[in-house]
Amino acid sequence: MKLYPIVTLVCISNLRPHPFLQQITASSIHREHSNMDRISYLPQSILHDIMSRLPEKDADRISVLSKSWYDTWSTFPFLVFDESRYETTKIPEDASVELKAHALLLDKYKFCLAVLCSLLNFESEGLGIRKFKLVFKRYTPRKVLSHINRWMELVCYSGVEVLQLDKGVEEPQHDNPSSSYSIEEFSCLPPCVLEAKSLIKLELSWNFRVDQAFLNHPIKFCSLQLLSLKHVYLGDGQVIQNLISSCPLIENIELVFCYGLKSVSIHSLPKLMRVFIVGIEEVDVDAPSLEFLFYDVSGFKTIIPGKIDMDKCKNLRELCLVQMTSIIITDQWFLELFRTFPLLEMLTLEAFYMFDMIYISSVQLKVLDLCNCYDSDDIEIDAPNLKKFKYHDDNSVFPIISILNSSSQFVLEVEIYADFLLDLVKLRDFLENVEPKQIPISLFIGFDDESTVEFDPFELQLVSPPSIKHLHLCAASDKEECCLLFVTSVFWSCRPSIVSLNVDSSKTLVKIFCEKLIGRKDDSCCSSSEIKCWWHFLKDLKVSSSFRKCNAADDFKSLLEAFPTLSLEEEDKISRFSEGDIQFTFEWQL
Repeated sequence: MKLYPIVTLVCISNLRPHPFLQQITASSIHREHSNMDRISYLPQSILHDIMSRLPEKDADRISVLSKSWYDTWSTFPFLVFDESRYETTKIPEDASVELKAHALLLDKYKFCLAVLCSLLNFESEGLGIRKFKLVFKRYTPRKVLSHINRWMELVCYSGVEVLQLDKGVEEPQHDNPSSSYSIEEFSCLPPCVLEAKSLIKLELSWNFRVDQAFLNHPIKFCSLQLLSLKHVYLGDGQVIQNLISSCPLIENIELVFCYGLKSVSIHSLPKLMRVFIVGIEEVDVDAPSLEFLFYDVSGFKTIIPGKIDMDKCKNLRELCLVQMTSIIITDQWFLELFRTFPLLEMLTLEAFYMFDMIYISSVQLKVLDLCNCYDSDDIEIDAPNLKKFKYHDDNSVFPIISILNSSSQFVLEVEIYADFLLDLVKLRDFLENVEPKQIPISLFIGFDDESTVEFDPFELQLVSPPSIKHLHLCAASDKEECCLLFVTSVFWSCRPSIVSLNVDSSKTLVKIFCEKLIGRKDDSCCSSSEIKCWWHFLKDLKVSSSFRKCNAADDFKSLLEAFPTLSLEEEDKISRFSEGDIQFTFEWQL
């Protein structure tokens, strides 16, 4: 059976040089099959290597291409079991609650049977398992979860290197994960997991329990490089200390809302390079090789001030701090920060209170990101290697930004979410006051059904709007009046050279925008008014699209017909500051 061309291309494009390739000669493939699929004749180790580079869904689909591929798939040591793929029982929408519950339970038992059969097959054939990923849906009866212990024994004794367990249970609505919880909500982690010497990556998510009962249990994580615990019950600090102290090769630690854990001390880990912590009140990190540190104490119903001691991490290159109310940002704070971490290149601060005037000076800093940092009127930056300054604001309270020194590649990225009201006069003044004037500015504006704008068209027309490099518009709304309001008003605050609309923008926004550009030469829309519409100030424009070739500047109708719609999962993969799937290049009249 022939492979489809696209699959062949994907496989070849992902294939790196492999030592077994040297063993392949022309004589190993029969001449009469020269026009057939040759990839299927490769050694199984190479076919496994190809499959490991494909997305999980594609790796499953490839099993139907040929018997060779099916045999390869059935022995593929990367086992991924996602319960959402095993929903086969169909029931009417008007079925009773009892019938729906029965169907759900039936699908769960089918899922459990598929997992067990696969694991038993690997055991009987003496096959190793390199990766095991298990994802349950949100509701899973305890009777079903009881099977996990048996599965883990089969997996851990097969030399597994990557273990990912996601129980899929919805997070309990606790005021603080370190205080209010019921231990009965958590399932005990099978002890055999702690004895898996071959583990390189261990990721546990949602309502597993690793408590004091494990303190006397031998932990054999001699090869572990990544430990990720999310919404896991840890009892107290001693449990996590025992875990990480048994990982001499650990490079990456992630602790997210670990119940029972108020404080954590991370030290004596010479290879540790990355720490990601959310929802722990006090953190102490002493890691000489640490390069990345993320600390977030947001997400609670009550405010947690947060406290972190990281001064001994002299090799730190990237730091992200979120909502630490115990800190008020001042000039002196920045001065001490860059003295303590002389190699720091990337700094992100979110939800902080800042002093009125802030001066930031650093030789090494390359990326600065300030998100919802309030009360600052003036920000001055002297950073000769700075390539990007990202400023996020949801409140239309803008500081005066002055870039005293920066890299020749520098760009200012401004991100605004008009949750309720966007003041266009303030936005225009903010853009106008950026110094020096020639700095390239990329502006992202997002809005939804509840958003509106405030502006005085007479005041805005008194002065020509400031020029910026790039404007990105994104609408989480299909309301025509909302999209029309933003399209007709936003351009009074700035004159962008490029306007981008990503595929996650609503089609209504794209339609209205294109309609205004089509009618830009017809001034009947504003002939009775002293104020001209912004599109009449366009001298020329060009249109480009990633999903359709535009042969003419006004090829808007075919563009709209081809405009794609994405799922939420696909939307999440799109960068807000990517080039955009529809791009308009504007030349404005002087």
